[in-house]
This record gives sequence, structure tokens and C-alpha cells, in this order.
Amino acid sequence: STLNVNITAGTDIVNLSTSSIKTLNFTGFAGSWSNTAINITADLIVATGMTVTAGSTAVTFNGSITQNITSNTKNLNFPIVSNSTGTVRILDNLLSSNSLTINSGTFNANSFNVSVLILASSSASVRTLTFGAGTWTITGNSGNIINITTTDDNLTINRGNPIICNYSGSVGTRTLIMGSGGATDTEARSLDISVTAGTDVVSTRSLVRHLDLTGFAGTWNYGTGNISSYGNLTISTGTTVASNAGNFFVVVGSGTR
Repeated sequence: STLNVNITAGTDIVNLSTSSIKTLNFTGFAGSWSNTAINITADLIVATGMTVTAGSTAVTFNGSITQNITSNTKNLNFPIVSNSTGTVRILDNLLSSNSLTINSGTFNANSFNVSVLILASSSASVRTLTFGAGTWTITGNSGNIINITTTDDNLTINRGNPIICNYSGSVGTRTLIMGSGGATDTEARSLDISVTAGTDVVSTRSLVRHLDLTGFAGTWNYGTGNISSYGNLTISTGTTVASNAGNFFVVVGSGTR
């Protein structure tokens, strides 16, 4: 069975070799936490005085209850994965210079801010993304920085404020994949996106609700197929719109767009 791990003191380095932990609580610890592969089945509490070491190994939340993440302003700079069959909920602002992947269960931002390099949720498992009233920022500049797809009815999205893509440079292509281009691409599963900066290439795929390019001075295209829009499209004066030959920007739904 899994155990609770409480690290209450010290300024040393903690390297966790166990593969599964119930609650991991660093309250009182002022040292460094090394990045290793662990599964957490309950809560993660990061102390204000500690250092979180960056790494490329995932920390996975895979419990069946409500799991809480308290990061205390620390950058959780490693891949964060939710394989939960319950709920993963943040109790303060979440910052990661790495990816957030929701494969199953509910991810509840609890109206706090979320800033991650990449946001992904493209499994076939039942999952719910609750964005809440906080600000979501995606900082990535290359590849699929948003990848939320489904070919079934297993995805529920509870929208909040528009998701901000704020990379301000000129390098790379930011691809925003929402939907699959099929019958499951409904307004209920669409997102509001705001690209606020950059002179790079932004490619939106399949599905969007409101798309706001105010502040973006690069090239926008909508990929290799049609894109369905359920809301407003705002193009900045500095944006170059690619020809998208053979593909259509389809406005769907009712009301004024």
C-alpha cells in the first residue's frame, strides 16, 4: 500500500526513489526536491522555502479521490500528468515551465491562475476540464502547445476566461489543436483563445469558439483542414492571414458573429 510522506525539516536534497506516494507534504522543508518519476494518489504540498528542481520526468496524479496541489508560488518545472479517476484540484496558482496533461478524471483549476508550457488532453478516457475564473496562459512557442481532441463523448469542458497564448518571439510554429474535425466538435467542447503577442506562425486546427489575435503580428493559418468557429474572430492589423487554399473557416451556430 502507499504511504504518506511528510518531510518537515532540512536544507538537504530529497530524491524520492519510491514509485507511489499517498500524500507528499514538504511543509517546513527548506532544501531541494529532485525530479524523479513518482505517482501521487492524494495531495502534493510544496513548501514556501524549498527549491523544486526542474526535470523532464513526469509527476503523475493517479488517485481515485479529490487530490489537491498546493505549490506556494514554486515553478513545478516538470511534466504534470493527471491519470486520476477522481479530481485533481489546485489550491493556489499553478506555474510550470513544462506540460500539463489531463488523461482522465477531472482537472479543476478552482478559479486560480494556471501558466504552463503546453496543455494536452487527447485520450479516450472520461475527463473534465474545469477552467474556472482564473487566467490560463500557455507559454510554449513550438509544436502542439494546445492539444485537446476527442472522437467520442468522453470530454467535458467548463470554460472560463479566454486562454492566453503569450509567446512574444519569432521562432517556431504554435499549433492549437481543439477538436477532431468530426461530429464531436460542438460548441460545448470549443475554447476561447487569445493570441496576444509574437511574430511567429500560429496554426489553429478543427475547432474554436472566440479567436482573438489582437497583438499578434505573425502569420495565422488554420492548418490542413476546415475549422469550425462558434464565436467571434478578431484579426490584428499586424497579422498576416495565410491563404489556406482549399480549406474553409466555417462559422457555425446562431446569433451575431
